[in-house]
Amino acid sequence: MNPFWINRRSECFYHHKYLRRRMSASAEQNLIRTGDNPDITAERRKATFPVGKMSAFIHGGEEKLQRRHEILAFVESVPEFQDPIPVEFLSREERIDNNARKAVAMTDHTDAIDGSDFFGEGMYYQR
Repeated sequence: MNPFWINRRSECFYHHKYLRRRMSASAEQNLIRTGDNPDITAERRKATFPVGKMSAFIHGGEEKLQRRHEILAFVESVPEFQDPIPVEFLSREERIDNNARKAVAMTDHTDAIDGSDFFGEGMYYQR
């Protein structure tokens, strides 16, 4: 019997064992970049599996993960999508105004936004 189909628990155990045995973690595979939070970097270094592969698995494949990174780079590059003040320090009314401002900015950049898959790709624009 194929070990992937015994049951969900053994399937997860088999995959975990397989990943631990087959793949070694490196800084590039575990998404470690200069300027990251030191606590997160320390935890990523402890990983026994490549975080990039796990991210691809969670998000439905390498193509979707790559598209998500492209969208994130686009959102970070457009000044209108940036928060002038961290949202944690805004009042409720200021947050509503800030989100309305971002919605207007999204309509100004509709050529770069794929609206056909709002609940999939469209949610990546929510930053």
